[in-house]
Amino acid sequence: MVTKMRQPSYADRTVETYNTLRDGSQTAKVWAKGLNNGTPLACFRVFVQAGLKNEQPVFVGNASTQSICLEAGDTESIPINDVSKVWVRTSVGEATVNWHAVS
Repeated sequence: MVTKMRQPSYADRTVETYNTLRDGSQTAKVWAKGLNNGTPLACFRVFVQAGLKNEQPVFVGNASTQSICLEAGDTESIPINDVSKVWVRTSVGEATVNWHAVS
């Protein structure tokens, strides 16, 4: 017996929606620091972008290690409950980090 699978329709799709969008920007330096300058801010997801005019990459991770490398304009989406748990740094100099947090 062959079972025919029904294709999902547009109405079957779930779309993530949130009530609040927070926006921030900060300067990343060679020592790691949490987003929102380390101030806790509850959220469901954070979008991190390396500034478009950055001359060096930004490294993203947690308080212990920042292993994801974002070149100028690159973006990462992180499901997390607090903006300040996302840490950023550079290897030399300074770079701009932009972020959105949704809750």
